[in-house]
Amino acid sequence: MKIAAAVFVLFMFAVMRSFGQDEEEPKDLSPPAPKILVERDKKQIDSAGNVKKQAEIAILLMEEKLQQAELSVDQQNYRDALNALGNYHALLDYSLEILIENVEKDKRTFRALKDFEISLRKHSPRLELLRRKMPYSYGWHVQKLIRIVREARTKAVEPMYG
Repeated sequence: MKIAAAVFVLFMFAVMRSFGQDEEEPKDLSPPAPKILVERDKKQIDSAGNVKKQAEIAILLMEEKLQQAELSVDQQNYRDALNALGNYHALLDYSLEILIENVEKDKRTFRALKDFEISLRKHSPRLELLRRKMPYSYGWHVQKLIRIVREARTKAVEPMYG
């Protein structure tokens, strides 16, 4: 009985340890895309009058970057696609930060946050299609971005329930 308990404890330790580790980056990957927020995009978002308009502009800009990535993948220009997705990632982080910051100040911005989450939900299948069209060395980075979008969606709905 003690042996069975010891084996069970060792098995559970191994399982818990595997859950705690991040996925190791394979060796044959292309370099990751730089996460750069273009100054023009930042000014466009910041110049909007209120949070709702900022969210709308951010969604439009993210949609534009996603379309650029789709076009680049169709032309098999995977490096440009990753660069566009790096800009998408920067826009995602910046706009989510603005929205969450403003929700804490003004509860009326829930609608903008909800619209933002809905648009991210629509982007997920498109990102998955991009990943499938790319070679693995590029698609691995898109898979990481898909996880980041999923986490951003979670962060976007948290203020509504907590």
